[in-house]
Amino acid sequence: MRAALPHARRRTIPPKSQHKKALLACALTDTDELGFFPAAEVGKWMTALSDKEYDVPNYIHYLKEFCTDKRGRVLQSMGEARRVRYRFADPMMQPFVIINAVGKGELMLETLRPPEQQDLPADYDDDDELLPF
Repeated sequence: MRAALPHARRRTIPPKSQHKKALLACALTDTDELGFFPAAEVGKWMTALSDKEYDVPNYIHYLKEFCTDKRGRVLQSMGEARRVRYRFADPMMQPFVIINAVGKGELMLETLRPPEQQDLPADYDDDDELLPF
């Protein structure tokens, strides 16, 4: 697992490269029952991780590269153009990327809340709204 991660994020990456952030965003994205996620969902996490708005054209090339030998085939893709879905080739890579980022201080645990809930207080509970008092 550790051998594949550096291959996915080569050290020869220019300083402005977002490969590391894109891989982490993929790992944080919700998946279906087969582990697939649409490219559009990655943008929510790219935005949450950087405080900059990301649209699909801004990061789709990273996802495509992660499906090639150049980046170690960390991701697999399936589907037709504009309906392509991605998943981690090795299902254990997804939690590894997250744990690695937390361990290196690149991801704070409170960031693991879905982007649409990140502005809510830490003690917020969905059930709070259902209580009659």
